[in-house]
Amino acid sequence: MTTYLLIDIIILEKRGKCDKLERLLTNDLFLWKNKRNRRPLIITGSHQVGKTWLLKDFSESYFEDSLYIDLKKNYKVKSLFDDTISPRRSIEILGALFGKVIEPYKTLLILDSIERIPSFEKVLKKFYDDASQYLICCSTTYQNINNDSGCFHILNLYPLNFEEFLLANGEDDLVDFFKSGALAYLPKLLENKLIDYLKLYFIIGGMPASVNSWVQSKDLSDVECTLNDILNQFVSDFETLTDNKLKSKINYVWRSLPKQLSKENRKFMYSTVRPGGRAREYEEGLEWLLNHSYATPIWARKDTTTANDCKVDLKSFRVFLPDIGLLRMIYQIQPSLIESQNKIFQDHNYSLTLQFVFQELVTKLPIENINYWSSGATAEIDFLFQYNQIIYPLEINVYDNLKARSTRIYEERFHPQRVLRVSLSPLRIKNSFVNIPLHLLFNLENYFLNLL
Repeated sequence: MTTYLLIDIIILEKRGKCDKLERLLTNDLFLWKNKRNRRPLIITGSHQVGKTWLLKDFSESYFEDSLYIDLKKNYKVKSLFDDTISPRRSIEILGALFGKVIEPYKTLLILDSIERIPSFEKVLKKFYDDASQYLICCSTTYQNINNDSGCFHILNLYPLNFEEFLLANGEDDLVDFFKSGALAYLPKLLENKLIDYLKLYFIIGGMPASVNSWVQSKDLSDVECTLNDILNQFVSDFETLTDNKLKSKINYVWRSLPKQLSKENRKFMYSTVRPGGRAREYEEGLEWLLNHSYATPIWARKDTTTANDCKVDLKSFRVFLPDIGLLRMIYQIQPSLIESQNKIFQDHNYSLTLQFVFQELVTKLPIENINYWSSGATAEIDFLFQYNQIIYPLEINVYDNLKARSTRIYEERFHPQRVLRVSLSPLRIKNSFVNIPLHLLFNLENYFLNLL
């Protein structure tokens, strides 16, 4: 039976109107295409966030021709990128093997799972140095990429953020309304509509498969099945590892991540992985999850005054999951919770809201160096980030307490230019203090350009 819950009837009228998901990273791909001196491009991101689909859609939309190669399935192809074979010769053999002429400046070569090629960084550097006329886009889940040479361009793809989720639900006009400069007064009707969508996003998340499931059926039970399949696939990925000791460590760390976010001190603790657990036992499992995009860390920042010198405490960090919908599934929060006022924003010690804000920040490309700040047990700021060479503290407070203790301590100690608060209260600016509604965080760049 189809479940509609709180969601406004306007959402239901948009059934089937979204032909494909719009990804904002396409704009960056287009800029890459138009550069004179293109470097090979790598898109990195978690499993099932749409890397392959995005590159295929991009090639169909903007290139005369393309050749897609899945290196997981065509694993023998990696031998063509040996050090003894020149880039031009590799291209010729690939063309003969797949029955396609790879033309310079015209054919886009897509190499999926580029990490399957040993020392792929060196391979791409050779292409940049000796055969830059060939257009190459790659995808990988691998995060530990060495780009010291600067010979390739890296973009990160994440699950759909809230703006992309609104676009997927056919709300182009609603997004344009805020992007075009609607900054101050928000009519209650629009506010309620956005909050309803936000609750829905907390349930569905931004994984393309779960969003597609909702857009096509408007049935949250279908979404539940999709999210459960994704989580099962993640665990299945761990099981394919041949090293049983590493496999065990990965599973222990993975199961601990939701607990790490929901505890009072959100700092990652190995003792939460397993009672008595230590770094030397489980650090390898955590590093594997981070390097393969199953989780993302942020570190506690030491120096909060110098934008160009980001000093962090490497022993103090938080770890986020790829997607808020997956986190909600692990917590076993039922979709019916969106019927209960704003409880979903406060559940599990605000961990869903913390995950949401993190996902919004990492998808805002001008934002850099996302960290957090802690002063022992005295005070804690949820996020610090850099925008236009200025460091901004951002604290989450769903309640109406808009002048919390941690914020006061941080202000007194560091005197920031602006202090940002995310809550369900209306947009408000007073002296250095700025309150941004949680449901309007997607408009953060507009606020920076016009208000901050």
